[in-house]
Amino acid sequence: MKTVVLTLDEYLSWRSSEEDLCLRLTSGDTAAITISENGHDAQAIHLNIGSEIEIPAGQWFTIETLGIQTKITFNKDKFKETIAPHEWRPTPRSSALN
Repeated sequence: MKTVVLTLDEYLSWRSSEEDLCLRLTSGDTAAITISENGHDAQAIHLNIGSEIEIPAGQWFTIETLGIQTKITFNKDKFKETIAPHEWRPTPRSSALN
């Protein structure tokens, strides 16, 4: 299983995995995970120790600690993921004016 330690300086930027993932907050402070199914809509969720969340393949996500340090464990050791460009984030759909 892959383990990541998030700190004030280290976070997981926007990324998408080619496989379904399950992650668990194993220790430390509360974390915020934001998931975007389609690159437009996004939902933020707080994770506490013991919280688990599934991220389907192809969905974008980012995770950051809300404290000093958070340890996150993934259900897989190796998986291929696409890292979004630094300034990328979900963008709202443009509204159609009639």
